[in-house]
Amino acid sequence: MADPKFNGVTLTSEASSNRIGSPQPRVYTETMPGLNGLFAQPHGIGGRDIEVEGLLTGFGAAAALARNAALAACRQRQQLADGSTVATFTGVDGCAYSNCLLIQYAHGPVRVARLGSGSYAAYLSVRARLRQLTP
Repeated sequence: MADPKFNGVTLTSEASSNRIGSPQPRVYTETMPGLNGLFAQPHGIGGRDIEVEGLLTGFGAAAALARNAALAACRQRQQLADGSTVATFTGVDGCAYSNCLLIQYAHGPVRVARLGSGSYAAYLSVRARLRQLTP
């Protein structure tokens, strides 16, 4: 199992999962006078949504340093969610999805744990949403 990545940047580093949505068909339908049913015109396949969840970690010699490292990593990834970066997303199974936009990268509370050696680890729960433009 691999860490999910967008444009080569790891989105989550632990407890990662992703849900790949189904491509949406683009179809125009209309009724025809005097005929039963609908007239349908297929217009190809639209995009699909991809959701990613997991933890982003940061480490430090003090709790505050670990927390700041996790938040700095989160801010770096949020900069990719500007709507202008079209790149490849690689899921937890290693499958690559080209032509994706990172739409949202949000985080929950930071949890800090003391490691046995006197250093600290910070865990930041993350939820990301991507849209594959051309499945």
